[in-house]
Amino acid sequence: MSPLLKMAAMHVRRLPIYLLINNLVKWEPLDEPLEGYTVVIACMKALTPIALANLECCVRQDCPRMHELILVFDCPFEEIPPEVKRAVDEASGSIKIRLLTYDQRKLRIAKLFDLPWVYSWLAWTTAMAEARTRAVIIHDLDALPLDPGVFETLYDNWNQDRVEFCGIHPYLSNGVTKEMCLVTTFELVLDVAFVRARFRPFDLFNKLGLVDGRLVAYDTMLYAQQQSPRRAVRTINESMLVHPSQLITHYTDLMAGRNQFRGRLNSLVLLPYFLHLGGDSSAMAEVGPQLVANRATSAGMGFRGRKFYVDGISPSLWAWYEKQIRRVEQALFQRTRPEVETYLKGLIRRAGEHRTVGKELGADAVAEY
Repeated sequence: MSPLLKMAAMHVRRLPIYLLINNLVKWEPLDEPLEGYTVVIACMKALTPIALANLECCVRQDCPRMHELILVFDCPFEEIPPEVKRAVDEASGSIKIRLLTYDQRKLRIAKLFDLPWVYSWLAWTTAMAEARTRAVIIHDLDALPLDPGVFETLYDNWNQDRVEFCGIHPYLSNGVTKEMCLVTTFELVLDVAFVRARFRPFDLFNKLGLVDGRLVAYDTMLYAQQQSPRRAVRTINESMLVHPSQLITHYTDLMAGRNQFRGRLNSLVLLPYFLHLGGDSSAMAEVGPQLVANRATSAGMGFRGRKFYVDGISPSLWAWYEKQIRRVEQALFQRTRPEVETYLKGLIRRAGEHRTVGKELGADAVAEY
């Protein structure tokens, strides 16, 4: 099939989404934006413990120029779990936090499609419509800021020349090439005054296009990036942040029944630990024994009434997962707690000789304790 025909077929499949979300979010130009920055997190009610864990890490930030932290939950305000409201109240002495939610129309349409890229776009644009600062940092729910200067560093990187989109990593997938100079959304700093003046919220949604005869599937904000004059990639140190790739997307696809990840890369084995970090240990108790006892990587793992597979995870990636968990444990608790050490046994066995904990040198190395 030619790229043009393939694009047309994909557009037809996406057309119901486009029609229903076209005017779902609206905003006005941001006149007289404030200095400083706003941090935005798209939160899922079903993953409330991860939101709590992330919030705890955000409270530890040294962020004098942060104007506010906006948490957008995928539910009406009255359905936000009480533990979230308590945590926000307790954290209000350290940072300013605002809770935003979906109205019934947004909730109905989001649930109709149950797609991670609909949820994220909806949450981000809802928050961007309410932001008062020119700089907005898109901070992923599954990204734990461990260094107390992460947000200030991201803001400083953007503040050098205030490009319209400043990311920490180039986007290189789905037909997007290095020459296009587009950046990923995670830890993205954007000029929301420019965006609200130039684009509609819908313009930031996933789009399709042809570039040099090839099909390009623009992820969230990428199409708007390409229409903007300046983008920049300014990396940060690996040890500042723990962010497993696509964890929330993988969870959403698993629970929607779209994917069991048989023979496919996924980061779902980190999900039980992230939930445990926020106070829910049930998933770690469910998955941990399966990881330890089940020697066949081709066998599935039971999780919340679903099954996912780990046979697509390479030994080096198992090693990386262990490293990230220990990095969080050591940053927050100065040691790996016993229950986490038990959970790690299954990861360590699968990493085998590729294990890096206690072996690497340098600033990004993680010791075994």
